[in-house]
Amino acid sequence: MRLDPNTADGHSVPARAAASLLDRHGVAVVAWREGAVVWANETARSLVHPLVGAGAADIEDAADGVARVEAAMRFTDEVGDLTSGERTDVGLEFAANHALISRRAAVDVFDDADGPVALISFPARDSGSEAEAHIARLNAMLEATVDIITVIDKEGRVRYSNGAAGRVTGFDGTDVNGLSMLEFIHPEDAGVAADAFARGVLGGEQIEPVEVRLRFADDQWHDVEAEITSPITIDGGECHVVTIRDVTERMRRQREAAESHRRLESLVENIDDVIVLLGPDLSVIYASPSIERLIDAPAYTNVGENAFNDMHPDDVANVIEAIEDVTRAPGRRARAELRLRHQRFGWRWVEASVVNRLDDPAVGGLVCTLRDITAQRDADAELRRLRDQDREEMSRLREADQLKDDFLTTVSHELRTPLTSVRGFSALLRSQRDTMDDATRETLIERISVNAQEMEDMVEQLLDFSRLQAGRARVEMQTLSVDDQISDLLGRLEHHLEHHVVVVEVGEAKVRADPRAFDHVVRNLLTNAARYSEPGTRIEIRSAPRGTDIDIHVTDHGIGIPAEDHGRIFRSFFQAAPGATGRRGVGVGLNIARRYAQLQSGHLTLESVPGEGSTFTFTLPAAV
Repeated sequence: MRLDPNTADGHSVPARAAASLLDRHGVAVVAWREGAVVWANETARSLVHPLVGAGAADIEDAADGVARVEAAMRFTDEVGDLTSGERTDVGLEFAANHALISRRAAVDVFDDADGPVALISFPARDSGSEAEAHIARLNAMLEATVDIITVIDKEGRVRYSNGAAGRVTGFDGTDVNGLSMLEFIHPEDAGVAADAFARGVLGGEQIEPVEVRLRFADDQWHDVEAEITSPITIDGGECHVVTIRDVTERMRRQREAAESHRRLESLVENIDDVIVLLGPDLSVIYASPSIERLIDAPAYTNVGENAFNDMHPDDVANVIEAIEDVTRAPGRRARAELRLRHQRFGWRWVEASVVNRLDDPAVGGLVCTLRDITAQRDADAELRRLRDQDREEMSRLREADQLKDDFLTTVSHELRTPLTSVRGFSALLRSQRDTMDDATRETLIERISVNAQEMEDMVEQLLDFSRLQAGRARVEMQTLSVDDQISDLLGRLEHHLEHHVVVVEVGEAKVRADPRAFDHVVRNLLTNAARYSEPGTRIEIRSAPRGTDIDIHVTDHGIGIPAEDHGRIFRSFFQAAPGATGRRGVGVGLNIARRYAQLQSGHLTLESVPGEGSTFTFTLPAAV
């Protein structure tokens, strides 16, 4: 160690600092130059004071104390010339408290600015060789420690640094002695360091270690942990020992761990899946913030709550079964689907994956990963609905295709039959007009007229059906007298109904309807009734009020309609018992009737018993 003079009287600060540290261990230290004592520590001065072991406040001033030590001290071994770097030990006597104290003293010689100075150290209490060994150990420990030990005064100036200071920081003691320690503190940490200095050095408080960045000789900032000890006295002045430990590597690892922790937290907080940790009692230990999207409540409100609180009651048994399976062995996994209550949007479907980590000390619970699958389930349900709809549509298309084929076959047949009759009867009239009697001629003309009328009726129905299919049919609602409308219609349908008994009982019923659309509906019902009932049977037309509507019933006493055909009777091109009565048709009459009824804000229904007849009910709004 090089001793550097830093005071006006030339006393060595490092020597005094070391001696002051040794004061705590009852070691007396004396600086000796050119045959005279130039400085003595507190312990040495207390030996020659009348009050042995008195505190610093009871000891006389430093100069008087040094004079007393010099007067009381005598070497019992010869001391020759001392050379810098030399170490030896000598016998020493102290006259103190009317007694003569004998000690063996260690002598270390250092090169000072004013020449060699000997640092004489010995135990205040007699412990023989053990005291000498203790002093040697303290000196060795002071120099060999990996921590920086620095002595600063009340102005914050560096007075002494141990050997580790140079090894760790790269600064030699002569480079920093006398400089303010705050000069080496990072500007951003200056406030922390100043606060610690004010409280620990100036205020005398016992403070916790502080972490700051310190500039080393490589001009880089290093993280250090500094601790300020209780004050010591050097040359009657109060100083503090600052122990500094380089924690750069530790801080780097802590920052990396903190960054990794922040990154993990960010990942957990921002993933769509929810992570929930359940304790052995199935209470919530932790829930990630994303759970708020599932239940519309902050994550912290779930901690300590039972896991089944927001679960649909119907799903509890299934979830308990999955958990029981998981808890059979560490690391075991299970999956389940359940519903959780969202505060605003009702039940949300969740897929839960559970892993048993009860035996893991770092976890100590069941780790549950929750995923919202409500949209997925809705999409699956919609897909199933669309598939079912496609299947139904395909079935309808196949059925429509079959109906189309049947329709084309029926139309071609039904039109061809009257057309053939017309052509045949016309040819017969032409070839025999000169020989045919009047009665036969009238019969043929009547047959031609009837067949032509049937063809006209079928063509008219097809035109009506086409208009309805294309959306070109229009209605103009007005108040109609049911009796007047039916009477007019019966006059125009006389040839269709001439073989039946038509009974009309409609009273003074009035409805809101379109005259032409009304005729379309009733005309189809009456011609249908005539087609599917035997000649001479009754066709009844009655009306009856029902709330704000009027029901118009058309009843026949014909073959009736089987129950299995009730749902199909109003479909396009469908004919119940086609050809059963020998009357022709294309299978669109009832479909036209229903659609015209709907256009007038009404509807058409059926009641029928096979073998007894049918009743079609045409319902329209009553006129107010």
